Amino acid sequence: MLSRLFPNIGKLSCLKTLSFYIVSLEKGTSLAELRDLNLGGRLSIEHLNNVGSFSDAEEANLLSKKDLQELWLSWIIPSGDFNKTPTINDEQLLEVLQPHSNLKRHCKNCGRLLSCDGMEVGIFPSLEELVLQNLPNIEGLLKVERGEMFACLSELEIISCPKLGLPCLPSLKYLRVEGCNNELLRSISTFGGLITKLTLSGGEGITSFPEGMFTNLTFLQNLTIENFPSFPKLKELPNEPFNLALDILQIHDCDELESLPEQI
Repeated sequence: MLSRLFPNIGKLSCLKTLSFYIVSLEKGTSLAELRDLNLGGRLSIEHLNNVGSFSDAEEANLLSKKDLQELWLSWIIPSGDFNKTPTINDEQLLEVLQPHSNLKRHCKNCGRLLSCDGMEVGIFPSLEELVLQNLPNIEGLLKVERGEMFACLSELEIISCPKLGLPCLPSLKYLRVEGCNNELLRSISTFGGLITKLTLSGGEGITSFPEGMFTNLTFLQNLTIENFPSFPKLKELPNEPFNLALDILQIHDCDELESLPEQI
């Protein structure tokens, strides 16, 4: 954790790789220390709840770091501070932290995704992997959905996002959802046929899949259904073309499951 071991890390102007940076309230450990570092590869910025001003975020100058391929942003809030009003708005902070569009993997454990209002329609054209985790209030990837967004997104993991629905993601090949909700399951039914691997794990109150949910997933090869203790009956699997593509079907920890579709 170089930010704590070496305050004023911004003085190491030749530093090319920094896996972790922890923002703190101590002198020399602000977000602005990243300003003059030409970093590449993977960077995880943690404790963004300690950012004191938007000017610090602007000075971090993530937009200029074109060699960054993977960026993780994390707010780690002590359990006793959940009800405290944050110093600055998280959503506005994310907008100020706008990284270079060369990113191939972005975001974990943030309060909400950045608003894309007013930004270029082709934001994150190279983004291939996205992880969304512990976002209790997020309802969509974007405030205004545009078909050109996330054009290269091929892998998406969603963990504990109980209100989230998804737009059509035409390049998506792998989707994992831990903590399903009915809106998200309905979203999957609108996807095209590129998804080859789908994992659905748990979901409060989920007793069945929406009708026709798998119909368009004609290239799905690997399907895992797990941790649905109140799932009494699996109503359907996809149509015949899908069945021909399916190589692996795993169903486990569904304690009340009584039957499978006749076509299995």
